[in-house]
Amino acid sequence: RAKKSARVGLLLQKKLGVPVLDLSFPGKDLKSEIKTLLNLKPKNIREIVFLSGFNDIFQIGLVEKMQKQKLSYITQAPFLNHSLFFHKVFERVVLYFLRTNYNSRMESSEIQAEMQGLYKQFPNQRISFFFQPMLSSNKVFGGRETEIFSFYRPRYNQGLKQKQVLVRQLKSLAWLNYIDLQKSFDGIKEEVFLDICHLNAKGAAILGELMGDELLRAQKEVSR
Repeated sequence: RAKKSARVGLLLQKKLGVPVLDLSFPGKDLKSEIKTLLNLKPKNIREIVFLSGFNDIFQIGLVEKMQKQKLSYITQAPFLNHSLFFHKVFERVVLYFLRTNYNSRMESSEIQAEMQGLYKQFPNQRISFFFQPMLSSNKVFGGRETEIFSFYRPRYNQGLKQKQVLVRQLKSLAWLNYIDLQKSFDGIKEEVFLDICHLNAKGAAILGELMGDELLRAQKEVSR
């Protein structure tokens, strides 16, 4: 199974009672995860699971432009998730050098093509795609979430527009099990977001439970 968060991966492994192969790491985007699977061609896997959010989509194109302009040494360190100031500095520096905006980082048609290639490579495995939730105004904010949402609101609005484009592409794939997790935290008052999309330990635990329940439900439907 390929997913985004190592913490969620461990929780899924415990809940499902099967080994989970994690092919993700911090900073890796969705397109890279798909290509990793295509290149490695792992054997004896029953299911492929993606947990991706709009932040993974934003990085598509951004990384390529950085490499073309020999700015690949600028990478987002994990500590940036815990500091709004350093995160802001990082984004300002990158955008200054790239002279670009978030609109140019969406290649949903390319992702659709990559997913089709993945399906051809693994025709006998179920492929599930969980869309990672973003911090939104529908959630009761806790802790620093009010400050976080205010800071990231322009990016959130842009993310919603880009998400709509990608979701249309993904839903056109009849064989793909698509699950949107956006409403997962709407009724939770505690602080679960570290930034606009990354979760703390409590948030990851909730997400792992929801994903595990969905995967178990889908397995039961297939076995009927």
